[in-house]
Amino acid sequence: MARLSQEAPVPAVVVNANNISALIPIRSLGRKGIPVTCVFGQGALGGYAPVVGSSRFVSEKYTFDESDYEGSLVSCLCHIGKSYGRKSVLFPTSDIDMIVVSANRDILQEYYHLLMPSHELLSNLLSKDWFYPFAKARGIPIPRTFRIESKEDIDHIAREVAYPCIIKPAWRDEAWQARFGNLKVIISNGAEELRTNFRRLYDQFKELMVQEIVRGGESNIICTFTFLDERSNPRGMFTSSKIRQFPPHFGNSSLVRRVSEPRVEELTTRICKQLGLVGYVSIEFKKDDTDGEFKVIEMTPCRFNRQTGLSDDAGFSIPYVWYCHVLNMPVESAPTTSACTWVSEINEVRAFLDYWRNGEYTVAEWMRSYKHVSCCELFAKDDPCPFIMLLPSAFVHWVRRKVFRQAPAPASKIFKMAGRKGMVARKRAS
Repeated sequence: MARLSQEAPVPAVVVNANNISALIPIRSLGRKGIPVTCVFGQGALGGYAPVVGSSRFVSEKYTFDESDYEGSLVSCLCHIGKSYGRKSVLFPTSDIDMIVVSANRDILQEYYHLLMPSHELLSNLLSKDWFYPFAKARGIPIPRTFRIESKEDIDHIAREVAYPCIIKPAWRDEAWQARFGNLKVIISNGAEELRTNFRRLYDQFKELMVQEIVRGGESNIICTFTFLDERSNPRGMFTSSKIRQFPPHFGNSSLVRRVSEPRVEELTTRICKQLGLVGYVSIEFKKDDTDGEFKVIEMTPCRFNRQTGLSDDAGFSIPYVWYCHVLNMPVESAPTTSACTWVSEINEVRAFLDYWRNGEYTVAEWMRSYKHVSCCELFAKDDPCPFIMLLPSAFVHWVRRKVFRQAPAPASKIFKMAGRKGMVARKRAS
């Protein structure tokens, strides 16, 4: 990697650092001597704020009031930007933060180096009921998907779809998470079960989709991670395969291994060029055992996935490439050829009983799968405090949720306005 100049490095600002994914840029940049400022939401009960905030690589901390998520966040970012006297580099860590930054880019670009696709394109990519027709019209391979626009649609879909299939919301907001927790989808094994599942969902969740399941095991799920320049050319790319997830089969990564898959890398480059994407992009594919084709499950632009932390061990530190590119600094990546595996301690603990009860792993097989683990989501020898803070933080969070009923955060409202309808008001910097 290139060395930073002798003058004080340009700060990096990470928002919203309540998200555990914030540890990815914090550690990646902090290890290179770059000062990292973290912006935390104030008002959420517990969460990962104490865990992330304990990292030794956090240089400064700011908070904003989540009850006025967009307005308070933008004001906070403007205040931080003004205090530095020069443009810094901004790293959103969740969809809502990314979409708020995008909607207010005309204000924030005065203080931050931003490289993002158009707001309209981001809106299409984030909302599933927009993304799938959007992708289909452009010839991007996707699972067969049906959008439910009225109650009458379900009978036609039940006759046309192949089983088993899944029902999922256009996006998972607080209402979905309150009812189903970590479940991303509801599986239906036949037409009557599909109709029953639909009826119990439709009254609360109007924007639903039915999708055919791509045949194949979890190792068929291949993810690419890249950073694109202003002409949509990759500055580098690494590819990983999921081994386990939580919840199993339709969840968030818990064990991921670096792999080489040239077909997926070529497809990623073509899709990014076709769409005119810039900046950070991750694409999740699944190889369909019925036809051998890789199909896009989802795309994540401009904010990190949890397993992006594997990029450092793969010799392609995406946060550092992002930082150097927007500052016009030279950077050289040094991809490694050795096998490396990333583990989420949290998701692995959650997933173990489900896999074991289903007979998919013995204890011995589970332990052998850790043979090539080279990095963890929380534990790091040079930054142990986040891991140490996990248990007390989780306990406090559990107690608070039991004692107080947490009010839904306004994130879904902002997402609907900014991400889906493009209606967020542009606020002037004070």
